[in-house]
Amino acid sequence: MRVFVADDSPPMLATIVNLLTPHCEVVGTAADGKAALERIEYLKPDIAVLDMSMPFKTGIEIAADLKTSAPEVKVVIVSAYDDESYMRAASNAGASAYVVKTTLGDRLIPALESAYAGTKTCT
Repeated sequence: MRVFVADDSPPMLATIVNLLTPHCEVVGTAADGKAALERIEYLKPDIAVLDMSMPFKTGIEIAADLKTSAPEVKVVIVSAYDDESYMRAASNAGASAYVVKTTLGDRLIPALESAYAGTKTCT
């Protein structure tokens, strides 16, 4: 799997990249939504792991944009918020999964594997 990661928190970005590195190829990173969208459209990763809240564009806004500009890219939203309305918004925007950051160690890799297989676990 070729994965792109975007998070505006440098420690969280590093944590996500470290979690993913043994399991997949991290092809790029970004610290804001505008840069993330531009790089994702250029790199065309299999999956984009996007922070829910970033400057310039949120992960949900990027997911919605990718539905038309790069529909083959699957999206996994990561968020500090364990909130049903955010999960629903992510799903409506086209995200395949929504992972709460406190569960990244247990849930991120399975979420990516499901997204890569075409299964949508974001409800």
